[in-house]
Amino acid sequence: MSEIGSTKVEEAIERLERDVAQLKGAVGRLDQLLRGFANDFLTLTPGYNEPGSLLPNQMQFYSQNGEDGIIAEMVRRTSPGDRVFLEIGCGDGRENCTRLLLESGWTGFWLDGSLEAEERIAHYFKDALETGRLKMVRALITKENLPSILDEMGVPDVVDFLSLDVDQNTSHLWRAFAPRKARLACIEYNASVPPSVAWEVPYRPNGGWDGSNVFGAGLKSLEHIGEQQGMKLVGCDSHGVNAFFVAANEVGDRFAAPFTAEHHYQPPRFELAIHRGHKVRQQELVGAILDPSSEG
Repeated sequence: MSEIGSTKVEEAIERLERDVAQLKGAVGRLDQLLRGFANDFLTLTPGYNEPGSLLPNQMQFYSQNGEDGIIAEMVRRTSPGDRVFLEIGCGDGRENCTRLLLESGWTGFWLDGSLEAEERIAHYFKDALETGRLKMVRALITKENLPSILDEMGVPDVVDFLSLDVDQNTSHLWRAFAPRKARLACIEYNASVPPSVAWEVPYRPNGGWDGSNVFGAGLKSLEHIGEQQGMKLVGCDSHGVNAFFVAANEVGDRFAAPFTAEHHYQPPRFELAIHRGHKVRQQELVGAILDPSSEG
């Protein structure tokens, strides 16, 4: 092939690569738009606008499934506590359920088994760790060692917010959380289980999720555990990922009754989990943590 012919081929390949990149971008934007429309249509589903529903408050700042807005509304509707959180299965902290609470002046505790998560937390949340407003422990968490780990971390007998998401042994760890109490809680549930069926995976200390729909516990099982913990099931996010609980003495007429799995169940809609709005800030958070003493 001549030099001129070779140059033309290279130019054609470059144009094709640009066109493919533009097409991928357009498809990505269309996917975001369609999933956004689908989320908006959820406002028409039964129960969305009933009195006391938490679903209209679902929104993201950092969380993956709109937990931020629901948690903020739960806090608003209940009496003020000491603003202490505990998140078991916190990941690297950048997209979990309690980062916004931390940046809003709360103090708390993070637990996770990942070395990578520990290293990222040490980097991104250096200021909160150094000031003692955040404590993080890396450990393979079991129902046998959870009580001692919480004791060693200094977790109080009552936390104002508990988040629990460990994929496999979630229900077993929630039972092991007792006799400690939580005023508010966000617990991952298995939306593949019908809401009238009390089902959970058998406990295996080293058990891990295999990516299938066999994990954790169905909503009815969590409803029962919540009752044992003195809590009421008050809602789920619309993606069918998390269930929300409030201490029975805090419920009153502030949340949608009845407080049953059958009433609050949301089916699996994992494909609708998108971040809408501006991109999440991920760089180091030095200076981003609020100092409670400076709040006026």
